[in-house]
Formats: sequence, structure tokens, C-alpha cells
Amino acid sequence: MRLYGKADIQRQCDAGDFRRGLGYFRRGMVLKARMSADGRVVTGKVRGSYASSYRQHIDIAPEGRSVSISGSCSCPVGYNCKHVVAVLLTGLREPRHAAPYSEPQQALGPEVKSWLQALKKSVDTPEALDPDAYPDDVRQRLVYVLDPADRRGDAGANPAILRIYSTR
Repeated sequence: MRLYGKADIQRQCDAGDFRRGLGYFRRGMVLKARMSADGRVVTGKVRGSYASSYRQHIDIAPEGRSVSISGSCSCPVGYNCKHVVAVLLTGLREPRHAAPYSEPQQALGPEVKSWLQALKKSVDTPEALDPDAYPDDVRQRLVYVLDPADRRGDAGANPAILRIYSTR
């Protein structure tokens, strides 16, 4: 059961935090968002701007026709920040009566396992680890970083993140 709406989030959080939190939500930076059955507690985990992630605990309390949102976060801001906004916005997308979370039953197929093993072999060579392995006439490089970090998506899958960097 959801007790809040977008207008409640906007009313309870700073306009700048709401705007930045909306950006985090749209970019899929919410790693986890869970709501209690009665809708009074929302917990979450959001990827930060850098390598870290932050955890949120949000209490929702009905107050007449409105609600009070009290969201604590492990980030330096600590209270009703952009991370709290992103988790609450994710909660708005979830069905009102979502099925309980369960781990997927299907393992990786043999083709995917084979591809992952070949990928691991290709990056474990001394040549792949040498930053000067490019010819002298190459001035710019395009680097693809596949990050299979342990992050569980909404469906329980372990997504990979692809980052593209251009370096000199």
C-alpha cells in the first residue's frame, strides 16, 4: 500500500534535491527499493556519483490529507536528500500490491558462461594490463568497462553496467 505521491515528495524535499533525485531515478541509479506491506517504511540503496552507494530508511506518516516523509540516508547530506527522492520515485512505479521478491530459478546458459570465460581470459593477459601497449601514433583511446558488480535489479537479475571512457 502506497501512502504518498509525487506532490508529497516535492512538498517535503528541497527543490534542488528533488530535481537531482529525479535525475538519479531516470538514470536507473536506484539499486534497491522496498516498501513495507503497510506502506509506512521504504528502504533503499542508491548508487552515488562515484564508486560508493548509499542506504536509505524512509518513514511515511499520514497527516490528515497529506503525509510526513522523514528519510535518512548514509550520504553526507543525511536527510531527505536526492537519494531519498530517487528511492521514493522508484516506489511510485511499483505496483500497489507487488508480488514478494524471489530469486530467479534459471542459471546462466552455456553460451553466456562461455562468453564470460573468454572475456575473463582476454583481460587477464599482461598485454591487456599494460597501459602503454598501444602504438605511439594512437593519441586517443576508447575504453569500454564492463562492470559485473554485485548489484541486484528489481527482478533479481545481476545487471552489468557498461561505461565508456575516452582517454588520451
